[in-house]
Order: sequence, then C-alpha cells, then structure tokens
Amino acid sequence: MTLDKSVKDEIMSVFGLISSENSAPYGAIKAAIEMQDATEDLMKARAKQDKETFEIGIGINTGSAIVGNLGSENRMDYTVIGDTVNVAARLQQIAKGGKIIIGEQTYRQTQGRFHMQKKGKLRVKNKTEPVMCYEVLR
Repeated sequence: MTLDKSVKDEIMSVFGLISSENSAPYGAIKAAIEMQDATEDLMKARAKQDKETFEIGIGINTGSAIVGNLGSENRMDYTVIGDTVNVAARLQQIAKGGKIIIGEQTYRQTQGRFHMQKKGKLRVKNKTEPVMCYEVLR
C-alpha cells in the first residue's frame, strides 16, 4: 500500500504498485475493513469521554491508472490519476459513514473472499454510464 495524498478529510491509498501479484483488490478491502473496525473502536472510546465522534466511508475501485511524478519544477508530486481513480473517489462520496463501496472490477477479483451485497448501478459524476457497485459487509 502506498499513501498517495490527503486532501481535507480524505486520504487516497494505492495498492498493487510494487507487487506483481494480483492481490491489490483483496489488500485494499482488507485494509478498509481494518480501518472501519479501528475507527469504530476509537469512536466508542471517544464517546465514553464525551468527545466528538465520526464515521468514515470508503470507496475502492480497481483498474488501470497513470502513475508517476506530475507537476512542474516548482512543485512535483508523485501521484495516481485516471478514470479508475476518479470512480474510486465517486464511490467514496456515495459511501455513508461506516460503509465500504467497491466497483465492479474489485468485486470480480475478490468475490467469494468477503461478504458483499450488490448495490446496483449508480450514476456518478463525470460518467455517462452508471457504475455497478457493491457494498462490503462486515
């Protein structure tokens, strides 16, 4: 896993950049479940202390992307861009707190390894065709 960037209250991680194995979708879902579980535990502790609590929503998509240093001499960033990344961001926006929403390719590569439920085709920003997505059940 590579932490790509954080913007406001979001983080973007990329799986499978280093490994030649096809285990990236599995690793991404496993990490998402661990993040949800850890967040729930932390929020229970915060609630007991009368501190503010929150939930996180996670979107995961699998596919090709452009990876590398982008920018100019003044500011260069190593990042990942492309349709796969954009759809993952849209899935994250759909994911309500405590939810993990994945795209079709992620589902295909991990089906049978996690409990998942079909959400159906959803319209997402900047896509002409609806995107099939699934919810990972914990």
